[in-house]
Amino acid sequence: MRPLTRAVDYWSTSLVGLIGATNVSVAVDTYAAPSSTASFIERVWTLQWTGGRGEGVVLPLPQPMIVSTPGGSYLGGIQRPRMSLEVAGSGRIMGATLRPGALSYLFGGPTSDYTDRFVALGERSRAADSTKLAKELALAKTLNEYIYALHRNIGGIERHRTPCMDIADRVMTEFCRGAGTTRVSDLCQQLFLAPRTLQRIVHRHFGVTPKWLLNRYRIHAAARRLEGVRTSRHSDLAVSLGYFDESHFARDFGDTVGVTPSSYARACWQAPARQSHPAA
Repeated sequence: MRPLTRAVDYWSTSLVGLIGATNVSVAVDTYAAPSSTASFIERVWTLQWTGGRGEGVVLPLPQPMIVSTPGGSYLGGIQRPRMSLEVAGSGRIMGATLRPGALSYLFGGPTSDYTDRFVALGERSRAADSTKLAKELALAKTLNEYIYALHRNIGGIERHRTPCMDIADRVMTEFCRGAGTTRVSDLCQQLFLAPRTLQRIVHRHFGVTPKWLLNRYRIHAAARRLEGVRTSRHSDLAVSLGYFDESHFARDFGDTVGVTPSSYARACWQAPARQSHPAA
């Protein structure tokens, strides 16, 4: 990915991903998913903005999602590029972060079909009636109504667990929760899996490769730790994340986020305070 062509006023991390903003204030709130949908949904969130005409930049966490905008609701797989959103005035997007394999189970098709794409919610159905869900999400004016629509349409669906699903959840735990895994080979040893088996499971449930997934989670882990850093030297951080040296880390971070680690850390100091409601 190319570096950002416009200066970003501030950066911040969230349970949705990295958020940057220019000429606008952006806030992300996250909430626990309804217990009835916990097999499919990890958390529900809102992204709100206020201000003049500006731009938001998002590097999402590598997880599938349902996203609801004023123009409709969409199914999104893992998004590898950064996403930009031009905004004006005030507005809000609501969404739900899905668990590994939930897209395919609920709405059909291979998970990889959704990678880097957003598909209109009503276009695909399997275990869930996506047309009915899309209509109810469109009618939701408040977050409580949005959550209730998810509960009504997904809460009654039973998900039959398989060993591969358990492994996919373990993969997400190791990477997303910052459990310290820095190499795919280490994960294979922890899970007692051959590399090709891990590759097949991750591709089926995430739609990407294990190496890509690890690298993206490393970037998000780095961003969280850079948020409170006031130094331009990041060699210890680079080594702790499994990079050979600081220059490799800086290049990877810059290619992915669009700014250097030091620039990101400085911009985080400008981020406004945000209220958060972490998912269980």
